[in-house]
Amino acid sequence: MGIGFWKGKIEMKLERFSFHPGETIKGEISYKLKKPTKAREITIRLIGEERQTSRRVRSEGGVQTETRKVKFFDLKIPLDGEKEYSEGQYDFKVPIPKGLYDPGKRPEGMIGDILGALETMSGSRRDLEWTLIANLDIPMGFDLSKKQKIVID
Repeated sequence: MGIGFWKGKIEMKLERFSFHPGETIKGEISYKLKKPTKAREITIRLIGEERQTSRRVRSEGGVQTETRKVKFFDLKIPLDGEKEYSEGQYDFKVPIPKGLYDPGKRPEGMIGDILGALETMSGSRRDLEWTLIANLDIPMGFDLSKKQKIVID
């Protein structure tokens, strides 16, 4: 692990990248700073966002496409508190709740296939994005953080 231009580096390792509701995300955060630094906390965070794409016909002609992200899930787990950090690692576990918001859930079989096709043709497709973020919160300075996209279906 090389140390970058800033204060140091933080890394995240996961056992795998694809999960289901009710499972637990397991991994490890490791960090190394150029010099011992006081920080507020080190955390792991799971964020769920829905990317909503909509299309509308403009009055002057043509179609306008708009995409926006809406956060619907945010779980922050502290791994350690305020202290001086220099180098170390933390194992973490993030529980994925059952019954997570899942707008893409459709019935199986032909009816589900038809609903999926209609959703695609109407242009109202909705995508979920899941991100794990490891963060070392450094006051009066740049935080060290690492993001990792994962799949929850």
